[in-house]
Amino acid sequence: MAAVLVRPLTDEAERLMFTVERRIIDPLQEWEPTGDAVVVCGPASAHVGNWLVQRDPLLTMTIGDGARWGIVDNETGERFVSPMDDPEPRRADVAYLARHVMPSGAVVVHIAGLHALGSVGAAHYLTEHVAELGEESFSMVLSSEFDELTPATLKVLVPPRRWPR
Repeated sequence: MAAVLVRPLTDEAERLMFTVERRIIDPLQEWEPTGDAVVVCGPASAHVGNWLVQRDPLLTMTIGDGARWGIVDNETGERFVSPMDDPEPRRADVAYLARHVMPSGAVVVHIAGLHALGSVGAAHYLTEHVAELGEESFSMVLSSEFDELTPATLKVLVPPRRWPR
């Protein structure tokens, strides 16, 4: 699964003339990016995933009934959950995608699927739409349906919303 996710991200970053350094983050390590970065993990996977989601004023990731993770739109109260966790699971997932402009000026892109497939879908969305997403902090929610490990459809559930300054 890692190669399916990492390859499109590294290819796109290199196409945009970035130098790519891949790091595996220890879930117990309290690591925070010191420069521009793409972080792929949820709040339960590593400290940095939780730290980044906590910075978001518009969306949160929470555990609900039956230990089922979801993404909550703080403005509407709508909660998005993974179809993989339904009683009759589908090969589809939901993901969080955000761009953090840090106080230092560094940019951290954060991808967090409710499952790994959601992160794959978000990575594909990012590579196809990076030019449209602008340069300010934002967050969004999207869903993906899959044919094996390839996203067959990508759908925006919460469009990119700029964060208040």
